[in-house]
Amino acid sequence: MAENPLMNNLKGSCNIGFHYQDGFLFCEDIAVKDVEKALKATGTFPNTPFFLYSKNQIIKNIESYKKPFAELGIRYNLNYAMKANMNPCVLRLVKECQCSVTLVSGLELRLALEIGFKPEHLLLNGNGKQDWEVELAVRSGCLLNIDSEFNLQQTSYVCKQLKKTASVLLRVTPDIDPKVHPYVSTGQKSTKFGLPIKDLDPILELIRSEPLIELVGLHCHLGSCIDDIDIFRKSAKRNGKQNLECAEILVGLFTKVKTKGFEKMKYLNVGGGLALDYKRYVDVSI
Repeated sequence: MAENPLMNNLKGSCNIGFHYQDGFLFCEDIAVKDVEKALKATGTFPNTPFFLYSKNQIIKNIESYKKPFAELGIRYNLNYAMKANMNPCVLRLVKECQCSVTLVSGLELRLALEIGFKPEHLLLNGNGKQDWEVELAVRSGCLLNIDSEFNLQQTSYVCKQLKKTASVLLRVTPDIDPKVHPYVSTGQKSTKFGLPIKDLDPILELIRSEPLIELVGLHCHLGSCIDDIDIFRKSAKRNGKQNLECAEILVGLFTKVKTKGFEKMKYLNVGGGLALDYKRYVDVSI
């Protein structure tokens, strides 16, 4: 079997999990062929194809996200979207790396609790939550994203039935174009997700009137396949005009809301999926 020099050229870059050795593909120090044989020996049928993950690679990826925040010296928590991969072994590793988790269903919430995530490290998201999912979140003490006025009323109803307080974040749409395909753009005012910032005051008044709803933060999600990370963090000059970007908008809004009497505000949750670097590895073939 021929070596793949392109694959080996990735050593020392972002790839530390997979490499070729003596003509065989390895995941860390284990030959992929040996994994296939082991599965066959245990009676697994079919024994291929299968998913194989590098623990060291996952840890490195997580640390790559954590490092810039640590260098800034600010309080932060890295949040993992379980919908990306809900393999229990991967989730346990995410937990060991002290990440929090965003969930989009009650079943994901059940799995996270079974694995041992602390409820305060769990955030239930979604604009179509069923009552039982909201109830499980409130009973468990995890955080909830409020996506609409209906979702707020739904959460309030569940809290009254359970006589328990819910800690919630408001999902807002900062009307930022992440310059991705419109089907995966979720931070503009035309999106079906979240609350337009201009409509926030009536929602805040409703929360103020609900004794069992505790507002603890703001959340936004700009979209998926984003390759311009500047939209998350700083101003950009477009068409001769200076535009505020995500972090600046949310920090300003966070301060404004907190000064309106919501003193328990402490979370600023910024979401969005980064694009895979297909162009960089287009020539790599295994």
